[in-house]
Amino acid sequence: MTGNKLSQIYPNPDVDMMIGAALATVGESSRRSYSRTYALWVEWCEAHHRHPTADLSALHVRTFLESGHTAIGTRNNYLSHLRRLARTLALDPQDQRAQANWNSLGLLRAPSDGARRVKEKDKFLHPDEVNTLIFAWLTETNIGARNRAIVSILLTTGVRRSECATLRWPDLDWDARTIRVRHGKGDKPRVCQIVDSFCMTALTIWYERSHPRATNHRQWMFCKITSSGDLSHDNPVSGTTIYGVVRATSTMTGIPFHPHMARHTHTTELLRNDASLADVQAQLGHANPATTLHYSHARSAEKRNFQTRWRQTDQEMDDGD
Repeated sequence: MTGNKLSQIYPNPDVDMMIGAALATVGESSRRSYSRTYALWVEWCEAHHRHPTADLSALHVRTFLESGHTAIGTRNNYLSHLRRLARTLALDPQDQRAQANWNSLGLLRAPSDGARRVKEKDKFLHPDEVNTLIFAWLTETNIGARNRAIVSILLTTGVRRSECATLRWPDLDWDARTIRVRHGKGDKPRVCQIVDSFCMTALTIWYERSHPRATNHRQWMFCKITSSGDLSHDNPVSGTTIYGVVRATSTMTGIPFHPHMARHTHTTELLRNDASLADVQAQLGHANPATTLHYSHARSAEKRNFQTRWRQTDQEMDDGD
């Protein structure tokens, strides 16, 4: 995790070992979130010629927190995670520096200067946060593959969580990169474009895992996963399950995230990239004045070639796994 040069500069305990000791004190559901924080901290230390354990002081941690364009909630999560690491290091009564670092972090408050302000009426995610949320789930397991596909669909189509829960495989056009929502708000159907290739890659991985044999023809895109990690029957999940996946992703990454924030983020990105208001309304299924919707009816979903700032290539996604 760290370079050899850092280990030579400071005679501190092995960084990986100490981070592992800190991770051993948290629950399994939170471990990935803590791991991501520690990875970011180590990366920042290497870039600024600091040692991840010896320099775990309030001064350096504050600078680290201020270096990222993140919300205050995310900064508080990072600070909490680093305090645990400092507490683990301070368990050695002979290490006075670790004791001092632990005490200083206990007094530190996450800086609000430069933090991304999230207003109730204007909640959307930064592109870096979008990437972190999508790749939070590893695809080596059924639940990881399914959950990555769910988060990707929410962020790249803007569908509501109730709509996401009832999507069907036969309604996915792999070539046109569109998905049909049969029962939108007001029971109105629509066709949504999937705006980025990384979502199609996530869907491909999930499809292959959910269809291990050619004879399997599941209708519902997202099914429940049993406690043993196996696929449940071919029945749709509930909106509550979708909400649970989103909340678990938020907990893992330390990024404030809920289903409607994905929808708002999607809308914001489309408008920032010059998508017409009529196209956005058609994509999201908004019930707006007929004079506005009239222009969107003339265009098919296949022609709504939206772009987003968080584009990832299929190769980058494969490398992330």
